[in-house]
Amino acid sequence: MTNEFRMSSQPSRRRLLTTAGVTLLLIAVTTLGGCERMPTMTSGETMRLLTAIRTACSARSSEHLEEVRQKVEDARQDQRLSDTEYEKLIEIIAIASAGEWEAAEQACFRFQKANSG
Repeated sequence: MTNEFRMSSQPSRRRLLTTAGVTLLLIAVTTLGGCERMPTMTSGETMRLLTAIRTACSARSSEHLEEVRQKVEDARQDQRLSDTEYEKLIEIIAIASAGEWEAAEQACFRFQKANSG
């Protein structure tokens, strides 16, 4: 009877270890996912551009998004954006351009929130 008990408890133990491992992995991914590094805004221009991107996203307007992209390019050329601000804005615009409107809106929100403290 002891051998039967050991044999039947092996799958349960394996399942328990697997579940624990998956749970730890999910916790790690969730925790690290919230640690996205956001650039520091150096001017009000960045906030205005983020607001324009969010507006384009909420309207699901590719045309408006393209206009905002051009404004981002112009601001970069005029040195009104840092390299990191420019890269982050272009990254968000690319997300929206791929049709991931809500994800782009959330990225704008996180960027704004990271800089509002």
